[in-house]
Amino acid sequence: MLRRLRLAALAALLLACNDSTAPKTSAALDGVWDWTGHYASSNPGVVCNDTGSFAFTQKDSSFTGQSQHIDVCTGANGGPFHSWDSIKAGIVRGTAVTFSIFVPNGGGSLCSDTAVLTTSTGTLSGIASCGSATITFEAVRATAVTSVAVTPDTARTVVGGSLSFDTDLRTALGARVFLRDVTWTVDPASVGTLSALPIGAQLLATGGGTATVTATVATKSGSGTMIVAPPAGLSGVSAGDARTCAFAAGGAVSCWGAGYAGSAFGQVPVQLATALRFAAVSVGGEFACGLTSAGKAYCWGANESGQLGNGTTTDAATPVAVSGSSTFTSISAGYRYVCGLTTGGAALCWGENPKGQLGTANTTAVSIPTSVSGGVAFASISAKLNHTCGVSTSGTLFCWGDNSVGQLGDNTVTQRNIPTHVTGSQTYTAVSAGASGTCAVATGGVAYCWGTGVGGFYTNGTNQLTPVAVAGNHLFSAISLGDDHACGVTAAGVAWCWGANIWGQLGNGLKTSTATPVAVSGGLAFATISAGVYFYSDEGHSSHTCGVTTGGITYCWGDNLTYQLGNGTHPESAVPVKVAGQP
Repeated sequence: MLRRLRLAALAALLLACNDSTAPKTSAALDGVWDWTGHYASSNPGVVCNDTGSFAFTQKDSSFTGQSQHIDVCTGANGGPFHSWDSIKAGIVRGTAVTFSIFVPNGGGSLCSDTAVLTTSTGTLSGIASCGSATITFEAVRATAVTSVAVTPDTARTVVGGSLSFDTDLRTALGARVFLRDVTWTVDPASVGTLSALPIGAQLLATGGGTATVTATVATKSGSGTMIVAPPAGLSGVSAGDARTCAFAAGGAVSCWGAGYAGSAFGQVPVQLATALRFAAVSVGGEFACGLTSAGKAYCWGANESGQLGNGTTTDAATPVAVSGSSTFTSISAGYRYVCGLTTGGAALCWGENPKGQLGTANTTAVSIPTSVSGGVAFASISAKLNHTCGVSTSGTLFCWGDNSVGQLGDNTVTQRNIPTHVTGSQTYTAVSAGASGTCAVATGGVAYCWGTGVGGFYTNGTNQLTPVAVAGNHLFSAISLGDDHACGVTAAGVAWCWGANIWGQLGNGLKTSTATPVAVSGGLAFATISAGVYFYSDEGHSSHTCGVTTGGITYCWGDNLTYQLGNGTHPESAVPVKVAGQP
């Protein structure tokens, strides 16, 4: 009996060894594979082609790894899209391969991959199921890299700022590949220090100058140039919606926060790539304008309403000249329009005009500078969301455009397409239009506000159709109104702010809103101040404030969702923080 049991066990073992369904020796996948993929999206007309690489780390029949690729799609949202994903739960049974790829988009999703290794051709072919998309792919063992390029080829920042670089690796056939061992260097090392990232490298600027950033794969290298501006004060600043721009004493303009159409900024000031030098800058809604010392106007960014003033509606990543031969003394960028004053005090405006904010006696948009009606000679002008105000050379205050909440100050809510006299006998020295209100400094320094804001904080909680004196008995020399808060500077340089304070935009160390001005913390003496305005709902908040001290150093405070404070960090600040790259 015992002998028969032993014979039966031996027979079963032999049968199992000959069974074609039993697992065979696992194929060797360890290492880097280059792959191409193709899929048609469930969205009609969207077809994508992928180029990427897998890096497998195998132990027996299981493996993990990384996947990196570029998506290029036709149709909506065509890319390219760069993705770096984790490979999980990989199993090899004979030549059959399964694994999952974790894609960290949104809350994260998994793609289930099934593939077969063809040993005769050395190819790994399969299908990836990613939600409603099915991707077919084919991979081969990594081929040699024959060219290395660093992107971007040129980048600018300031001391204390950081830049990210990536590589574009190509094979002899021109295919882009990834996941190679890359060695990064910077020369001279005094300009910055490099840290490798999962994709590319990050350079922290530690000193002013120009450096070469080099990436090397095996024997092939490529390089880019990093230009770091030395520490310098900023002479003028304009806080916009989700971004800020300023100019240095030498006239170079730098911006930070959310980028404009065709250009990207960042956590610290990025100098505009132009040889032009500016004496004034004004940030509008996703665009900006500046004046040279010779009074020539240039604008850059989005141009859907002709707000760049060059006779087109084409976006521009770098400054383009405003049409005409006018010489300007001041310029103010609104939401999608601009107004400027010539040397003779004539007001010219251009861009969108649905509320008559151009002051041209109609609501027609124009893409070149057009004279404001009425022939008033102005000393200052301020554009914002949908209304404009200006102080005449005799101190009379006029406003025009949207008046739905009394922001024109003429004791009505009637839209005005031409300059209309603000109610009252006061004369004024400064004015600032806000998103839905106006503030001005009367002769003698008393500040008045009217219209409304979110919560009506700067107008004591109600719509005001005529000017109302600001509480506190402070005398101001300059004033700036944003979306729902205002700030003013006294002759002694003390900054006071009032209104909504959800993000600390009043700068007093608190987040409590108030209709009474509170002193900005820090004991700084300011020469100018600029309150940000909230134009775009899809760019987050823009309740921030910036000011330039009498010593020429720029500070910002308040919301920092899009890095509009320029100090290289993300959290908001209820007290002034110094913008990076200054002494």
